[in-house]
Amino acid sequence: MMEIFKELESEIVTLREFKAKEGIYDAFEFKNSEINRLVDEMGFKLYKHQVDALKALYSGENIVVTTPTASGKSEIFRLAIFDNYLSNPQDTYLLVYPTRALINNQYEKFSVENFRFFQITGKMINARILTGDVEWSERRKLIREKPRVVFTTPDMLHYNVLRSRKDYEWLLRNVRYLVVDELHIYRGVFGTNAVYLFRRLLKALERYGRRPQIIALSATLRNPKEFAETFFGKPFKPITKPANPFPKRYLVMLEPRRLNEMQLLRAIVEKLAEKGIKTLVFFDSRKGTEKLMRFLLTSPAVYKTTTYKGTLPKNIRWEIEKDFKEGKLLVLLTTNALELGIDIGDLDAVINYGIPPDGLFSLIQRFGRAGRKREREAINAIVLRKNGLDYYYKEHVDELVEKLEKGIIEYMPINLKNRLVVKKHLHYLLSELKILDWEELNDFEKELILELVEEKKAKLYDNPITGKREVRVLRPAFNYSSIRTASDETYFLVLEEPWIRYKLLEKSNLRDLIRFINWLKLEGYIIEEVDKPEYYRSLLPGMAYFSRGGLYIARDKLSLGKF
Repeated sequence: MMEIFKELESEIVTLREFKAKEGIYDAFEFKNSEINRLVDEMGFKLYKHQVDALKALYSGENIVVTTPTASGKSEIFRLAIFDNYLSNPQDTYLLVYPTRALINNQYEKFSVENFRFFQITGKMINARILTGDVEWSERRKLIREKPRVVFTTPDMLHYNVLRSRKDYEWLLRNVRYLVVDELHIYRGVFGTNAVYLFRRLLKALERYGRRPQIIALSATLRNPKEFAETFFGKPFKPITKPANPFPKRYLVMLEPRRLNEMQLLRAIVEKLAEKGIKTLVFFDSRKGTEKLMRFLLTSPAVYKTTTYKGTLPKNIRWEIEKDFKEGKLLVLLTTNALELGIDIGDLDAVINYGIPPDGLFSLIQRFGRAGRKREREAINAIVLRKNGLDYYYKEHVDELVEKLEKGIIEYMPINLKNRLVVKKHLHYLLSELKILDWEELNDFEKELILELVEEKKAKLYDNPITGKREVRVLRPAFNYSSIRTASDETYFLVLEEPWIRYKLLEKSNLRDLIRFINWLKLEGYIIEEVDKPEYYRSLLPGMAYFSRGGLYIARDKLSLGKF
């Protein structure tokens, strides 16, 4: 496979080889023998780290599993759920993922195993998705059906489940396992929001007498035990030593010399596509993906290449994922939208445009996408940019190699002292639970509660019956703000048609508007969906916007509520 770089030798700064590693396997006796049979019939053997995680879980511990991409982390909780379901069919399981795309992917995998589980046991676990894509009628149906397994996002916990607790009592009263995937995603302000979101959830569960075991998963974390314990406020058992096999892997670092950056990326893509090698090319911006796509418009590789971004409508993303799996597409130019564990089949090469500015954990995640087949070599390549970070690792290659090989990443602190964020969540918590025990709050939280008391949103008093000091809500929070961004506004890039404008303006309520927007997505009239910052960067009236190689001009803006 490495012969494709022969014509680019003048651009190569570093070439390193990582030897293949054999897998280490172990056995585990589940409570119900049917699950051992399920493992056999699914045709896989358990890795040692999976068995270590199951042993800790079955001994009652919370676990945080940080092993590479494609090491079978999800199999740990899936098997535990199937096993526990046979013994305790009334239990429920809450599976939280940071993106809807990841949920759809994981739900599909769960459904496949669920069918095999049914073939063996004659029983099937009712599992459902609860995200912002699910229409109101389907949500009401879900509440009536009371599924045992719920796939959801932190946003839905925030906006829907915790606000409408009575609708979800059947779920919250019976939670056995709380699964939180891609734990490393929760950083910065989103991380602080997530910490208090999960604390609100755990407080609500305590009101129902439930203390579920937590299964936290991440491909990259430098300090997993400390991070998980700070995040959830609970003790954790870390599982950090991967036992899955690895193929031979090459790390190639290239610096544009004879060619410029885009010419070099184009040359690499053309050679990989010509050889039929499935490839992801990662950029740190959506504009980067579109720039290379335009460079490829005159290349034969364009017919096997497209851009993949989180802003594309989900039906378009699904179509791209399907075409890539089936080999109709060979190269995806992408952002961090494919950094997480979305299943796009096997691939052999990952090219990264520069060192990601947000840390090596992104690079480790991305490189881990290639080489899932033990018998095939994998390529990880970096095309260096002209900036300080890239130059540093060009001069300190051994340090980079060691960090990539051992998974050594930056320390990820969590800011639990963000006054604005924590105060909002304390108000939400009071609104949801109505009363809080004063002594259960830490000193920082007490300080913020006193501010809520001053603002007449809460009341602090001594309960004459219990003798405890308590906080009671006076003015509940009605408008919940986003846990991801500073604004809840969403912007859609819609093809200009007079009848679409007329239809949008005649929609009198939010439900009808959302239904029409979803129809426009399915019919291909919506090009992309972006947040407020991206709108002001790229979509002001008169600005040119590129999407999947096409050029669009933003004509004007139509404001309808938060859309």
